[in-house]
Amino acid sequence: MEIIEKEKHEDERGWVREIYSGELGEKLQNIHLGTMEPGAVRGNHCHERSREWITFLNGPVEVYLEKSSGEEVFEIAPGKTLRFDPNEAHAFKNCGENKVYFFAWRDHHYTDQDPDTEATQLV
Repeated sequence: MEIIEKEKHEDERGWVREIYSGELGEKLQNIHLGTMEPGAVRGNHCHERSREWITFLNGPVEVYLEKSSGEEVFEIAPGKTLRFDPNEAHAFKNCGENKVYFFAWRDHHYTDQDPDTEATQLV
């Protein structure tokens, strides 16, 4: 897992943060937006072949990782991008009182016949 920092540009109109500009050299196949209600958990899975990136637009969000040394839990700041390599089990929990919005993408084309997603209970 890697945490990728992206610069936030802000003025009186609001802010913008470039999430992806091709610098990863990846062929993105699946891009999606989502929400997490307060207390909700997403993820609880890993991908055998896919790399996955996710950016939370607000928070707080707890990140759960399964590592060979055991489970790791930490809180991620909004706007930072997490990158998960294949077979890195991950889960996310909205530990705040507001709905959380996120943006995620993978380098594997998702289909119901080949989701490349295996359930892994972390939370």
